[in-house]
Order: sequence, then C-alpha cells, then structure tokens
Amino acid sequence: MQRLLLWLTPNDERLDGAGIAARFESALAPYGIVVEIGRSTKLEIDRNGDQKDIVEKFNPTYRFEIDVGAGRTASQGSTVISTSFLVRGVLYSGASRMPLERYHYQARSKSIPRFVDQVVESLKAGGYL
Repeated sequence: MQRLLLWLTPNDERLDGAGIAARFESALAPYGIVVEIGRSTKLEIDRNGDQKDIVEKFNPTYRFEIDVGAGRTASQGSTVISTSFLVRGVLYSGASRMPLERYHYQARSKSIPRFVDQVVESLKAGGYL
C-alpha cells in the first residue's frame, strides 16, 4: 500500500469525518502511506462518478470506503439507554470494484478511533502494510 483514498460519507451527521481522517493519517504515516480524503456528494451505490476526478489525480493504490448503516436504539420503558449504528468499511485495490476486505463496527458515537485501529491492525495482519 502506497496511496490510500479514504472515502467518507457525504456529511458528518453520524460520523466525525475529520477525526476519522486524522486517525487514519496518523496510523498509516509510520508506514509511509499517503492518505487522500474524499467525500461523497450524495448517497449512491456506485461511487465511481464522485471518485473519478480524485482517482485520476491521486492514482490510489487502494481505496477504503466508509458507510453508515441503520441505527439501533435500546430503551428501558420510556428511557433511552443507548443508541448505536453500524459503520461499514470496504477495502478495494486501486480502481477495482472487487472488495478485498470488509469491516463492520457497531458505533455508539461520531468518533470511532477503535474502528480505525481495528482496520489498521487488520491491514497489518493481512500484509497490506
């Protein structure tokens, strides 16, 4: 892995995009990996249109796309105890559409440093770093 395109959700409504990006950049810096941040302009299944310009300029060796799934709320009577949502990450090679790795994490806040750490550890174990 030399250049990683980190593709974030369209807004920071559920996730702290800047925090996630900073965590990935600092975790991957010791390996000499350059991280470029991109963001969807809308929700879509095929992100190639949104990614086209940045892929042509940056030429990533890998792409990591993050998405957010439906939330879950637990309650006790009329009191909400906790809420969570599913964070999904998919790793692709370059411009390929074939997933190499998939990651899932049940998040309880907009900041997900543990998810980033788990992804980086998995990349290390998988020989990507």
